[in-house]
Amino acid sequence: MHVAGMIGLINKTKGLRFCNDSGFLELYNDPQGVTLTTMKNILEEMMTLFPDQFFHLGLDEVTTSNLCSIQNTKSLEQELMKFLVQKGKIPYAWQEALISTSAAIKGTGLQTWKGSVVKTLIDGGFQVINSLSGNFYLSSLVDFSALWTNITAGLNPDEMTFVLGGEMAMWTDDYCFVDQCFLYKRGKPDAWWMFGPESDSQFTESVSGIIWPSAIVGAGSFWNYQSKLTPDSKEFAMVIDTQHKRMVQRGILTCPSGCKCDVLTRCGQKYLQPY
Repeated sequence: MHVAGMIGLINKTKGLRFCNDSGFLELYNDPQGVTLTTMKNILEEMMTLFPDQFFHLGLDEVTTSNLCSIQNTKSLEQELMKFLVQKGKIPYAWQEALISTSAAIKGTGLQTWKGSVVKTLIDGGFQVINSLSGNFYLSSLVDFSALWTNITAGLNPDEMTFVLGGEMAMWTDDYCFVDQCFLYKRGKPDAWWMFGPESDSQFTESVSGIIWPSAIVGAGSFWNYQSKLTPDSKEFAMVIDTQHKRMVQRGILTCPSGCKCDVLTRCGQKYLQPY
């Protein structure tokens, strides 16, 4: 369940238990309840920091092993969802909570990121957030034509009411000091040197250049998608240019018009590595 960052909590008598052959990516719901108790304590602490009504558990990219069967993982996920409900929260999770483990309980919101599963989730009675990676993962450098899309395509009016909206993601894996910020020895991603505070200015410029102005297009899809307006039209370009200029005037770091910005470069110029 993408929990490599929790490896520091592993302990024989307290902390977390992991599936032995998962590379510490999957939590084990041990019979003694060590993992479940620790996770409940972590969630309770997080609730004091983030008092919002909605609480996202993740629960994506599920793997199985001899120790961690689907049923074992399902039981852990359901216990955590029920715990959130008991605390007055509305649980959210990625699509695997229904597609992979069937753990999603009534009232859970589900977030899509791959495949054609929006209707499947809705047919199951769940509200949905559309975050399909091919359209809305900004870190994948998706272009305007991918971002400009109807997030309720193929749904009838009743089904559309189950779509809460969309979400774009700017994953920062490329900026971790090692691959996926895992504590064990791994290779370094492209922009590993931007991880520390001494490179905050380069990191900010790099991330902002990838997010803006691309996120303007995604936001337009969520709020006011118009099928007659196409990314190759002059009208589309004019709207984006107008919104882009407003952002620049407000002092927001963006990728300049006509430029390409990625993790390591801005308009063809590499970010200065301090060491």
